[in-house]
Amino acid sequence: MSIFRYEINKILEQEKERIFLWFPVIFAVGILFYFSLRFEPSIWWSLAVIETLIVLAYLWRQRTRALMVLSWIVVMVLGFINIQVRAYHINHIPLLQHEKTLYVKGYVDASGYNYRGKPYLILDQMQDFDDHSIQGKYRITLLNGKNKIAVGDCVETVVNVRPLMSPSISYGYQFNRQQYFQGLKATGYTDVSVHPINCQDIGVQQGSFFPFIERLRNRIVQRVYQILPKNTAGIAAAIIAGERGRINSEQTQAYRDAGLAHFLAISGLHMGMIAGLTFLLVRWIAAWFPSLALKYNTKKIAAVLAIIMSFIYLLISGWQISAQRAFIMTFMVLVGILCNRQAISMRMAAWAALIMLIIEPQILISAGFQMSFAAVIMLIAFYEKYAKFFQAKTEKHFIIRCFYAVGIYLLGIVVADFIASMSTLPFVIYHFNRISVYTSLANLLAGPIIGLWIMPCVLVVLISMPFGLENYPLQFLGKGIDLLNEITDTIAHMDHASLQILSMPDWGLFLIVCGGLWLAIWQTKWRHWGWLLILIGYLSILTVEKPDVMTDELAKTVAVKDNSNQMVILPNRGNYFTKQMWYEKLAQVSATKKNKQKIQEIYQGQKTDEQFLPLVCDEDKCVYQKNIVIHKQGGIEVNDIDYSDKGALMIYDVKKHPKIFIIKNIFGKRYWNNIQ
Repeated sequence: MSIFRYEINKILEQEKERIFLWFPVIFAVGILFYFSLRFEPSIWWSLAVIETLIVLAYLWRQRTRALMVLSWIVVMVLGFINIQVRAYHINHIPLLQHEKTLYVKGYVDASGYNYRGKPYLILDQMQDFDDHSIQGKYRITLLNGKNKIAVGDCVETVVNVRPLMSPSISYGYQFNRQQYFQGLKATGYTDVSVHPINCQDIGVQQGSFFPFIERLRNRIVQRVYQILPKNTAGIAAAIIAGERGRINSEQTQAYRDAGLAHFLAISGLHMGMIAGLTFLLVRWIAAWFPSLALKYNTKKIAAVLAIIMSFIYLLISGWQISAQRAFIMTFMVLVGILCNRQAISMRMAAWAALIMLIIEPQILISAGFQMSFAAVIMLIAFYEKYAKFFQAKTEKHFIIRCFYAVGIYLLGIVVADFIASMSTLPFVIYHFNRISVYTSLANLLAGPIIGLWIMPCVLVVLISMPFGLENYPLQFLGKGIDLLNEITDTIAHMDHASLQILSMPDWGLFLIVCGGLWLAIWQTKWRHWGWLLILIGYLSILTVEKPDVMTDELAKTVAVKDNSNQMVILPNRGNYFTKQMWYEKLAQVSATKKNKQKIQEIYQGQKTDEQFLPLVCDEDKCVYQKNIVIHKQGGIEVNDIDYSDKGALMIYDVKKHPKIFIIKNIFGKRYWNNIQ
């Protein structure tokens, strides 16, 4: 035991410079522990834990190792309390519990477009018809498709509002949780006109800075759509202003299948290029004035202007999570230049992660945060070990240097794409159930177009817009986007361009993340133990099983398993979005036309086919596996127990020992009760 302890201490001594990098990880574990609970913990329990830690710190004040372990526990508890306090702060305004129709007037806090391209408004500081205050924010979709209302305006309309959408699958994406932490208390729609009113008449306090930024974004998007064709303008608006709502679904799917979906979300690629291009442009201009270059440090001047331009781009892009992370890291790189320190390092990534988790702890469970940092961490880890290989040769011959530079550039694209793809693969599987097969080919072809054509044009467009000179730069940008669209469409339609796959369980993803961090953070030989955790995490996919029965919260959308282990969605009227989400999470496509006809006949009670589907139906209900009763008007019974009002269900192993997971909500979180 003493030998083992000696070896561990020896390794930790060698790795002491890297120990700090685990602080954001432990902080994140505390946040993750909060989300893993099946109940909302009392704030008093957290206070009791803090007091206990203070007492232990006093009692162990002379024990160095005990204090070290205690410090890690403190960091984890701080992460837990950070997200708990945020949820507690949000929860003081109750969620809407029942669907209803309201006359509302209020302040437009934000606007945008949903996944179907319909405009929406987020209303705050609302009042009803009798001037009674309505607490919280409502997100209202405009079904008539017309939106001439600007952020910062006050409006009145009649809306149909309903509670936040409950999850219908235990491991699916939970929009209600995201909306909850955005401060939304209800969602809804209106199919009538939205009329502007005077904010002073309803006593609303208007903001100034952020409404100005939102109006500026809207003007930029409108200008883009005025100059460019619709399909081109959708991509341009996404990379300039972060507005992706008007990209059609076919085009979005093509970018996903080609492995270029990351280009549509403003991230480190965009922010880094904007900052880098600004930096190079300023230094190039300064080089034309020798007296200025000799008198001042133009490198630091360029860094300051690059920070300013990056911040402007962050504001215009809509303050997205990926853009925030990219700006923080870009800012730290440029500050490193100002302080004459190494710009790119794992410590920089650690600080960026910690800052973001302190400000918005709920982003830990978002796909954008996870994939962004997975790619960045692995790229930095690779850079730390193999950076010398990519450094320029001191060859004197100009032509040889040029060929070498081009070769290193192309190799860098392939290597960086491969590392980023492999590091984000588990998150792509877990969240999206889809693998892009030709992502390396797509990025190799698209990389030079994005880096040498599209992003320089974006910078020129942003600089020229205040002067009204954006017409020609936008048209030139559109040509580059058209070429990128052609590459994307071609690769997306190649045979087997994408593969659907079942999600790994939560614990499998957790092991992969732990293994990846172990591999990236440590530098001595014991880092390779991370490969074992990664392997076990991927093998966890083999433990995933499909449920026998799935229902949404109202039990109107129902799926059952046929005898070929495929889930069949019954042809009753249900939520189309829920059905599509089920198909994605179950990694299967819709039934064939022949099987759809057969399912329709079984559902209508015209026939039975026990060899295909153990389901017997009459006019009012269906019976699955002889003991699951599915009512056609909504509702489900299992062994004579009615589960209709208990939330969405997932039922496993119906024949032997039914395991029923009831998916509910607390504080916008996901949890489920396991009933044996």
